Amino acid sequence: MKTFLSPLFIALVLLLAGTQTALGQCRYTTNTEVPPGGNFSEASTWTRTDETCPPVPTSFSIITIDRPVTFNQDFTVSGSTNGKTAGSMTITSAGSLTENPLTPTQHFTLTIDHGILTIDAVANRSVPRLNVSVLGVNYTQRGIFVAKANIGANSTVNVNCLMLGNQGGIELGSNAMLNIAANIDVATGNGSIVGTSSSSQPAEARIAGVFTGINGGTRNVFSGNLKWCMVGGEFSSCIPTGPVQTPPAGGDPACRPLPVTLVSFTAQAQPTSVKLNWATATELNNAYFEVQRSPDGQAFAALGRVQGAGTTSTGAAYSFTDARPLTGAAYYRLRQVDHDGTEAFSAVAAVTSSSKPEATFFPNPGSTAITLPSGAGQLIEYRIYTTTGRTILTGRVAGGTSLDVQQIPVGLYLLELSTDGQRNVQRFVRQ
Repeated sequence: MKTFLSPLFIALVLLLAGTQTALGQCRYTTNTEVPPGGNFSEASTWTRTDETCPPVPTSFSIITIDRPVTFNQDFTVSGSTNGKTAGSMTITSAGSLTENPLTPTQHFTLTIDHGILTIDAVANRSVPRLNVSVLGVNYTQRGIFVAKANIGANSTVNVNCLMLGNQGGIELGSNAMLNIAANIDVATGNGSIVGTSSSSQPAEARIAGVFTGINGGTRNVFSGNLKWCMVGGEFSSCIPTGPVQTPPAGGDPACRPLPVTLVSFTAQAQPTSVKLNWATATELNNAYFEVQRSPDGQAFAALGRVQGAGTTSTGAAYSFTDARPLTGAAYYRLRQVDHDGTEAFSAVAAVTSSSKPEATFFPNPGSTAITLPSGAGQLIEYRIYTTTGRTILTGRVAGGTSLDVQQIPVGLYLLELSTDGQRNVQRFVRQ
């Protein structure tokens, strides 16, 4: 007896076979209602398109990062082995994914395995868009799977260890930069780093450590419009899949160590200030550091300069105090400048100041001028009153405004400040 399947049943089976991997995918976008810099693992960082989805992304999710996000856990972007569909992570021109410099002993791994990593192009190469301890890339070569790892034009990626697995490939756009602070490990002979642009600005890849791996995996790693070089150091922070290998021929003979090897950068809130500390392992022709601050993690302004150590193989320690910090969240970064004008930027350090708003008095005692604390664009309400409660002067002005109080009679007064939900009262004497 013969059994015939209806055309409708066959079509249904084929449809389910082709779309089974797409079922259950959830979409996540960084939440614009909370301050930038939220942890990747926290639900408050994300907005879900479907409330039935888990509160935080999973490996098969479609993730869009369009604000600064702190990478605080190991995570894998994965897809189906049949190449039909994939989980994806997109870092837009306004977004970044970086480990927290306040916890330099914590190291996390981002793995792209049959998944898609896309880092959008930006106007100019500056702050790293991706900064993680370990980046693992497997099964991403174009033409084999839908998956890929693509670093857009002018974007910078900093990793400590790069692990290229089977068919693991990274594509770099025009003037994109891949900085590998330690080793690159190639598990098979199929790993690749490709410059995809045909413009006059090739992509760059710098490896400060050594090649490790098995089966001659380094032979065909680099191709396309790409300028690459090896500093040739000795690092043991990466777990190799095989012994040290000879680098492939064709590297940039003018390769030199990156100007500064930054090993830590922290920002710590003090009662009335923010203390910045950073340290380097090595320096080459380092002229100075420019300390920059931002209220939103995107638009930065210079605060001051700290002289560099020039050239040193033993490193140096630095500090800087922001004596007039922003109220609430603030973001700091370092702009490192060589003697020849070459510049590079550190990762961003976020801090939340819980200190009460405080004004400064000049002279003190005998105040004739009061400077209100600076703020992240918010207004400050002030009230000057006597010890009996009688109001002398009141108003609402921008942070950093100077008040002339010479017209106030001699005596003891109280200054009440209110901003961003915080309140503080200070005594001062008018002589």
